[in-house]
Amino acid sequence: MGGAATLCLGRKQVDFMMRLCALFLCAALAGCTEFPELAVHETAAAKDAPYPSLIPIEGTVAPVATDTTIPGADSLRARADALRNRTP
Repeated sequence: MGGAATLCLGRKQVDFMMRLCALFLCAALAGCTEFPELAVHETAAAKDAPYPSLIPIEGTVAPVATDTTIPGADSLRARADALRNRTP
């Protein structure tokens, strides 16, 4: 007689099981997709092209600006110092 009561799942358990089934279904469907062949789009000229030469990174990166002054930053710093030095 108590068998029916043991088969009853709580609401959280049912939600978890449904989400788990949905996740499994999405993963299974994603595994069935066909990806295009990338080698088909490769031309003979691309196959025979030489490997590109490498260049140092220093010549490719723009210099960082050292002047990072923000308008009003001095007054903000002075205000922050005044607040830090204030006695409670």
